[in-house]
Amino acid sequence: MIIIAIANQRGGVGETTTAVNLSAALVRSKRRVLLVGLDAQGTATSHLQGAYGADGRVIYNVLMRQATLRQVIARTPPGVDLAPNNPSMSSLDSDIINEYRREERLKTALEECDDNDYVMIDCPPQLATTTVAAFTAADAVLIPVEYKPEAWEAVPRLFFDIENPRRRWRR
Repeated sequence: MIIIAIANQRGGVGETTTAVNLSAALVRSKRRVLLVGLDAQGTATSHLQGAYGADGRVIYNVLMRQATLRQVIARTPPGVDLAPNNPSMSSLDSDIINEYRREERLKTALEECDDNDYVMIDCPPQLATTTVAAFTAADAVLIPVEYKPEAWEAVPRLFFDIENPRRRWRR
């Protein structure tokens, strides 16, 4: 299983579009793909299944240890398996702040779904707990960047933000 986080600390550069389209392309190539929607806007979820995920059956519940990943995964019409989200993701940082090893929860949850060829993680456009968890779990990080000189200014900082949790939490 190859885990790819799709992230940029600048919104509107195509993180979700990349995650959804790359997932769909891999499914068309006969690969088994799980897309994990960590962006609180829930765009990947609403695009792939037409609505937000139901309370109690979203990635928030997995990260809060209220459900397992297998319990929340939904099959979407394009054939992508989806760990959906909903607006509850917007409170995750404050809800999980005192939890032990919160940065490793996504990595641990993904281990139970090792029958996927790929896992795409759609990250929020800021360095949040979920972003750090995605960097900790990921084998690679794909960074969509606008074709503008100023868009490249944040990339060196993003490299640091990717490597720092990976050094600390990866084993």
